[in-house]
Order: sequence, then structure tokens, then C-alpha cells
Amino acid sequence: MTSAFNDERVHGGILQDGTEYEIIRGSLRPDGTRRPDVKVRKGYVAQDEMKPLETKGSRYRERQEAVKDWVPGMSQAMHQNQKDLKQKQKDDKQSQRASGRLSDQRAVDEKKEQQKEEQRRKQKEAEEKK
Repeated sequence: MTSAFNDERVHGGILQDGTEYEIIRGSLRPDGTRRPDVKVRKGYVAQDEMKPLETKGSRYRERQEAVKDWVPGMSQAMHQNQKDLKQKQKDDKQSQRASGRLSDQRAVDEKKEQQKEEQRRKQKEAEEKK
């Protein structure tokens, strides 16, 4: 039995039969059986192989991310220094979180906030009594 895929019209496992269709050769399953050949239109791209739709909004968002910290008139070197500084601050914060120092500071800040809330509540009660 001869296969049409031994023909010279085969390029990369796809049989070009001269019509508007291409035939993709079936592959071999792990259990030894063959998958059937698949007939598709020329130029067809499978859904999972297509790139995601790019909207105007997504392109705008990407451009804004690229120039987020940019100030008109700022040199490229200054912009890079600013980005490096922000990255260093972010790294420092992460190391503080890892060491537990930041959580201690957070507890102090929460306590101060609770004291402020208590003072506001007392002032409100004093005003209502008047």
C-alpha cells in the first residue's frame, strides 16, 4: 500500500493536493494506532495557535506602562536612575518583610491609627453631649 504522503507535493507533513484544501498527515498514538488524516482549508490557523486579540486599549496601556515614570524633558539617564532607585526601594521593602521588621512597623502604625480613631470617637461624644 502506498501513501499519498510519499509524493513530492508533501511539505512538512502537509499534502498539497492542488485544491483549496490541505491534508495534514495523522500521527501515531502511543498505543500504536494511527490518527486519521485531517483535511483543512489552506491558510487555516487553529484557534489555540492564534495570538490574542490586541485592542487599542491594550496597546495604549502598554505604551503608558513604558513611560509611566517619565517626565517631559527628563534625560534617559535620569529616567534610568529613577527606575533603579524605585527598584532598590522595592527590594529593600521585600527584604524588610522577610526579616519581619516591616511587620513590626505595620503594628506600630496600626496602633497609632487605633489611638487616632479613639480620640475622634471621644471628640464626637463630647460634641454630642453639648
